[in-house]
Amino acid sequence: MNLLRHSVLSAGLHRITAVIFALSLIFTLSVFASDFYTVDTVPNPRLENTSFHVSDPASLLTHDTVSYLNEKLTQLEKDTGIQSAVVVLPSVGDSDVFEFSQELFRKWGIGQRDKNEGLLLTYVEDQHIIRFHTGYGLEGVLPDAVCKRIQHQKMIPFFKEGKINEGMRAGIDALYERLATEGKSESDEESSGADSDDDFLITLVTIIATVVLIFAVATGVMLWNLFEKCPNCGRRKTLKKISEKERKNHHHTYLEEVKRCSYCGYEVKRSYKIDDDDDDNDDNDDNDSFLSGGTGGFSSSSGGSFGGGSSGGGGASSRW
Repeated sequence: MNLLRHSVLSAGLHRITAVIFALSLIFTLSVFASDFYTVDTVPNPRLENTSFHVSDPASLLTHDTVSYLNEKLTQLEKDTGIQSAVVVLPSVGDSDVFEFSQELFRKWGIGQRDKNEGLLLTYVEDQHIIRFHTGYGLEGVLPDAVCKRIQHQKMIPFFKEGKINEGMRAGIDALYERLATEGKSESDEESSGADSDDDFLITLVTIIATVVLIFAVATGVMLWNLFEKCPNCGRRKTLKKISEKERKNHHHTYLEEVKRCSYCGYEVKRSYKIDDDDDDNDDNDDNDSFLSGGTGGFSSSSGGSFGGGSSGGGGASSRW
């Protein structure tokens, strides 16, 4: 009897142990599963608020750091138009961080479609990788070498000490300084230089065209007077101007000219309009210009996503 009772108790304990082990295994797997992210499961912060740039679903960063990064990157977008996102993840499984970043960049469409000035920072904890992924339009201002230098000088030293918050702040500060100051001033200087060259060429072409036009008109008048012949007798160089008067109507001013043939006495009268042909249309032209230029000012953002930008895979990755 005691032996039977002992057998029953032993079997019960084995079952309880097996259940506990199974539950522990399920819990462990669920924890690991929740820390494993794919492109489809990473939350897009822009969908919640257009001033949010940080996706940190596992809360690896402090609240203060997330707020700091959001404010800094919002200011960057206001100053330069550059759209950016920071993704901080514990793991992406066996996925390659470069391919993961490229696919996520494409899925979210970071950057404006016409400029492609987008920037994605991907931090993956278990692979010890920080990745800067740039759009086509940002590769000139933020080349791969600069990305690598910022990572190694500003971020990796902190990451090696486990200071992820300090590293992310230092990296974003360096990127902001590069993009909002150096990159912007370089772009402005190039633009200013190009504008100066364009203005000079336009001015030069305008002067040449004006001189040619004046010469052509003067030559035409001279040739007209030289070869003009009397409609009555047919002789050339016999028409002489005898009077010239201005006449006005409700819309225009005319110059009435009278010439007389010195050979046969025949008189020729001609009228020339001497005011601006476009005076009556000035108001309409101004209105047209205002309307065509004003439509752009009423465009609005979708208020919940990025601008549809793309990337060719520019940027750099670093390990620690």
